[in-house]
Amino acid sequence: MSTNCQSEHGDVSSDDEQEIMRRNWKKNISTIKKTAFREGATSTDIESDVMFQMGFDNGYKDGFKDGYTNGSYKSTMMLLNKFNFSEDCEEK
Repeated sequence: MSTNCQSEHGDVSSDDEQEIMRRNWKKNISTIKKTAFREGATSTDIESDVMFQMGFDNGYKDGFKDGYTNGSYKSTMMLLNKFNFSEDCEEK
């Protein structure tokens, strides 16, 4: 029961061809998954993973310190601006 038809998008594959494409697609995806898992499980690039984690840890620590320092400066500036504004109002 293999029929070809025309549509506005061109040839529509027969049912048999679509089934073959589905099987090939499943086979390719299965092969890709197995290969990716195997590469991940047997990865010898442990040093790169460790370096990545160390870089993340250092970046997080530095980012936290910088954020805390900037927050301190910002709050100090806000207090100084409020204090200076209060002094100006008292003098008038």
